[in-house]
Amino acid sequence: MQSVTIMKAGPYELISLGNGLAYELNNHGNENGAPWSLFVQGDDAAQFRQEIDAMEAAHPSMPSRDVLGYMWATYWQGAE
Repeated sequence: MQSVTIMKAGPYELISLGNGLAYELNNHGNENGAPWSLFVQGDDAAQFRQEIDAMEAAHPSMPSRDVLGYMWATYWQGAE
C-alpha cells in the first residue's frame, strides 16, 4: 500500500495510506522510545480527513502543528 507523508510539523507526522483509505498520525514526542501512533481507516479515515480540512478552512492561519495537535488530542486513546 502506498504511503505519503502529507503533513509534518512539530512532533507530529500525518501519513496517508492507500490514497486516503487510511491515515496514521504519529507523535514523535515520546522520549522513552518509538513514536506514539494512531490509525484510522475506512469511514473513520474519511471523517478524520474532513475534520482536518474543516479545521484548516475555519482557521487558515493556524499552524499545521496546532492542527495536528488538535487532531491528536481528539483521537488519541493510548496510555502514557
